[in-house]
Amino acid sequence: MIELALPDISEAGRWIAFLTGAGWLALGVALGVSNTLSYRRQVTVSARCKSVEKLSKQEYSHLLRRKPVAGEDGYVLLSAKQTKRLRVGEEVRITYDPRSAHLVFVGDEYPRFTHGKAIIFCTALGMIPIMFAVLA
Repeated sequence: MIELALPDISEAGRWIAFLTGAGWLALGVALGVSNTLSYRRQVTVSARCKSVEKLSKQEYSHLLRRKPVAGEDGYVLLSAKQTKRLRVGEEVRITYDPRSAHLVFVGDEYPRFTHGKAIIFCTALGMIPIMFAVLA
């Protein structure tokens, strides 16, 4: 059996560590719930490319005109690293959340967790002080 040699901390220190961890854990859960609701609100529409600007060797910025769904602006700026860029006048299907219209994805593939790394980071950062408070 492995034994951990943890420093002896006071009761107040344990509560501070526990509450700090609970705060980070709550933030991770809130991000996960927010991403799930955003995934459920996704909308797929057609958009026409109005202009293309080359930002770097393989990165292009596309100005797309879409049909507004929830009263948002009909234009969206899509910046992406890609080998095949859209041509002016070309039509493409895009998927986005009307409440977060700046997050645009080409095609029908809207990721379930757009902030997956942040969710994992906050959850892990929250579990460390909680485990320390429980084990110490």
